[in-house]
Parts: sequence; C-alpha cells; structure tokens
Amino acid sequence: MGEKFVNCHIHSESVSDVVRVVREITKDRAYVSPPKNHWITVYDRTSDYEYEYDDIYPFAQKLSSHLSTVVCTFLVFSGLNFIYFIHDSGQLVDEFYDDPEAAEFGFDYADDAIRERFHGHPERLLRYCLPGTNVDSISQILTSSRNRDIEIIGQEAAYQLALLLGIDEERAISGYAYFEDDLYNEREPLMEDAKDFILVQSLLS
Repeated sequence: MGEKFVNCHIHSESVSDVVRVVREITKDRAYVSPPKNHWITVYDRTSDYEYEYDDIYPFAQKLSSHLSTVVCTFLVFSGLNFIYFIHDSGQLVDEFYDDPEAAEFGFDYADDAIRERFHGHPERLLRYCLPGTNVDSISQILTSSRNRDIEIIGQEAAYQLALLLGIDEERAISGYAYFEDDLYNEREPLMEDAKDFILVQSLLS
C-alpha cells in the first residue's frame, strides 16, 4: 500500500490563532503542533482519512485566508506520489502533482491544462524557502519526483522540500493517523514534542 498522509504547515507563531481557525473549519478534529522554525503543523482527520481533493484543498485555502499567512500542504499516497499546494493569504501560489497521468485524486484524465497546473514552479516556491536556497535545488526535487527517481519519491520528496522551507522534516512526513498511532503506542513517540500537540474538536460536529 505504501505511505499515505496529508499535513498542513502554517507560517505562524500563534498557536491560539491556529487552534481557533482549525476549530471553525475542521469537519471532525485535528492536531495542532507548537511552533517550530516559524511553522505550525496541522493534521486534520477528515483530510487524512477521506483523502478527497474537495476536502483537502478548501481546508488549506481557508487556513491561509483566515490567518492571512502562508500554508504549505503536503500529500503522499501509495508510497510513490507527492502533491503540494502553496497558499498565501488565501491565494493559490503554486501546486504540484508528480504524476497527473495517474488519473487519481479526483481527476478522470490529465489534459494539457492539468499537466501545466500541477507542474510546479520553483521560482514561486523560492520566496518561502530558507535564505541561501536556489531555484535549482527546488527544481531538482520536483524533476526527480516527476521522473520517478527512487531516491526522491513519495515521502522523501516531502522530506527534502520541507528542509528547504524550514519545516520540521519529521512533521512533514506524517499525518493524522500516523501521528495518533505514534502518540498512543507503548513506547515513546518518535516525534519529541508529540505530547505538546493540541487536539482540536470541530465546532461543526
């Protein structure tokens, strides 16, 4: 089956603001992390379990719009495929899907418009990366992912891109189900601050 997860990373230091917005927009419940390197991570249960474009995309867009900030959303499925969305104050900046020809994730087929839409634009992503990052380093990740390079597929692509953005790489390769399983297992969670995440219940339920 391979890895399958969704996560959103909000450029913010205000956990209380993120919790407030997540409580308003999640359909079920979600975990909200403490800030790290100016990013707060959200694992939304509906996004992770239902894994539907019509749930994930609006959730990310609303986070960005309501908080007037940048939200990077990473998706991995089948252990092979990698998708990202970047929103800034609610506006879509860029999106990437390494294999739109696979006709998954809500699209019946891939035409030229779909291929262009999900091609990914390193120069747009660059403005959100750590100082010293260059376009070539971003382009290499996206190209390798599209080319099915075994070293840069699925969660490895998410991991490598997170490093360039300053997002904690362990948070970038997890989702609601993985995080909860890890949090409540018999050993110490792999994520050192896992117990500091806040479980937020929807106001809609």
